[in-house]
Amino acid sequence: MSRQVSDYLSEINDHIFLPGLQREFVWNPRQIEELFDSLIRDYPIGAVTEWRVRAANINDYNSYNFLQMYVADDYRPPDSVLAEYDLYNQEIEDEEPEILIIDGQQRLNSLYIGVEGEIAVYNGGRGQPSDQLQYWEGRRLCVDLFGHPEYDRDDTAGDYGFEFRSTGKFGGTDETGYSMTGDTRHLWMPVGELWNGGGEAATGNSTVLEGRALSEVVDRYVDTAELRADNETRYQLRSISMAVARDITSNVLQDDLETDSTSKDRSEIPEIFTRLNMEGSDPKPYQLLLSKLMSYWPYAEEESKRINPGK
Repeated sequence: MSRQVSDYLSEINDHIFLPGLQREFVWNPRQIEELFDSLIRDYPIGAVTEWRVRAANINDYNSYNFLQMYVADDYRPPDSVLAEYDLYNQEIEDEEPEILIIDGQQRLNSLYIGVEGEIAVYNGGRGQPSDQLQYWEGRRLCVDLFGHPEYDRDDTAGDYGFEFRSTGKFGGTDETGYSMTGDTRHLWMPVGELWNGGGEAATGNSTVLEGRALSEVVDRYVDTAELRADNETRYQLRSISMAVARDITSNVLQDDLETDSTSKDRSEIPEIFTRLNMEGSDPKPYQLLLSKLMSYWPYAEEESKRINPGK
């Protein structure tokens, strides 16, 4: 059984949520970048395990949203950042989950942030107050449109490149678009631009751009770049950009993720979760203890014993 990345992106925080037994999101920006790099190279990234929830159980557990706008830093941000970005997963209120993810949270949430979300990071260095807005910046995951392993040019990277780049929000400087590192040209485009035209946040009905719509997005980035290049060079760079964009749509956004599904009763889910997290490993005592603690099922009626995956 498999499900495309685009299918998950369209249903996350709509029909697909996280159960309370999950730990908080812990991947750092570099790990998110490497996940996208693995997908575009067609490397395996592991299976996702879904729990298809029975309607009778809806009121028996706490469920949480995936993170979209995420504070990816240990520094405490000012309130103006927290107004847009979350430190922890938020409990769902009105929606009723159809599917809860009991394995694959880090990967799916990384995909969600990379395509539909942003991160906020502290850029003040040592000694600057982290509660000042000018020392924070918003970043989106970008791909270098001029970097493709099949195109060997002296003035391009010659390989895929993914980076979280500042958008200019808060105290940052806009680092998207055209730039040069030495003699190497880069054209940084947010990955989300290939997801129904991107924008600040895509909708739950977003689709992968193809055909003319894909070409128009790529052309807009190439045409507005101050390349200082002749027509032949510009044409070749556009060809590289189209190759990168097509690889993202086919290898990343339309990649088939291996998916397992269970409809077991809720009483068995904590044990399934523990086994999935410990399978194939020889856990240290503290790791086994943490897994057992995480698999405690947070019954809604036991308010004082609930475990928030972000706390």
